[in-house]
Amino acid sequence: MGRFFYCSRWHAEANSYYGEMARYGELSIEPAYFLALQHVQTGNTEEALTMADRFVSQSGAAPAYRAAIAELYALCQQEEPARLLIEQARLLDLAAHLSHFRRARLSLAMHQPAQALDLLQSSFLQREPELPWIVADPLFDDIRDDPAFKRIQSAVYPF
Repeated sequence: MGRFFYCSRWHAEANSYYGEMARYGELSIEPAYFLALQHVQTGNTEEALTMADRFVSQSGAAPAYRAAIAELYALCQQEEPARLLIEQARLLDLAAHLSHFRRARLSLAMHQPAQALDLLQSSFLQREPELPWIVADPLFDDIRDDPAFKRIQSAVYPF
C-alpha cells in the first residue's frame, strides 16, 4: 500500500492509511520508507530525515535498506551522509548485492541521470522484476522525456 500511495501521490489517503496502521505499532522499514518518500514529496524533509536516521539503526547491513537510506538523505539535500553511506556500503559497485534498478534510483537521487539511465538499461537486460515501476515511480519524473528512458519504457510497456 505504501508504494501505491507514493506512486499515485494520494497524500491525503496515505495519511489516513498510515494513521490507521499506527494503531498496530511502528511500521516496518519498507512501508516506512515509502512514507518517508511521501514526506519528501510533500516537502516535509525534516520528518523524512528523522525516519532515515531511525532506519540506520534498524536496518543492519542489508544493501537494499542502506540504498534506501542513502536515497532519502540525497533527496533531502543531505548529500554528504548519502555519499558516505554509498561509499561505506559500496552500493554503486557492480559486486554489490543490489539490483540495477535500485542503483538507478540511488543515482537519480544523487543527481547522476546518465548513470541512472545506464543502470536502467542494465535492469532491462537483466529483466529485473522492479523495472516496470518506472512507469509510475515519481523519482523518474525528471528523466521521463529523455529518449533513452522512453526507449526503455517502451520496451517494458510495448502497448
